[in-house]
Amino acid sequence: MQLLAHEFCTNQVTPVQNPVLALSTTVRGLEDAKLPIRLAFTPIPYDNPLTSVQYRVLSLPSASAGTLSAFPVSGGALMQLSSVPALTNGSLLFQPALHRYGDNLASIAFTVVANGLESLPATVTIDITFVNQQPIAQ
Repeated sequence: MQLLAHEFCTNQVTPVQNPVLALSTTVRGLEDAKLPIRLAFTPIPYDNPLTSVQYRVLSLPSASAGTLSAFPVSGGALMQLSSVPALTNGSLLFQPALHRYGDNLASIAFTVVANGLESLPATVTIDITFVNQQPIAQ
């Protein structure tokens, strides 16, 4: 198309709302100690503010690795972390199984659903460091 000197062209740009970006992280804790786990995300800027944020847990740690305390949800269910009473700041609490330790001891796969758009999956990897225990006399 050729424009003459007195003509102009206009383009209309429609903003697209992108999903947030769920962040994969590694957290480290000590043997037999509770460890806060944060399901982190980075919002991708767009005109509409975040009005709702939920998490979909795709996989939970195996029972032999440890448990997520106060976390009554099965894999695949949507949840709002602020609605679970024992949690603060969007964190879960992981309790390693007694005397279990090691790198990559457990993991949690999740997505973030913000304003109805779901992120790609991310993983929190849990590393637990050995703690030398004092012997107990019998």
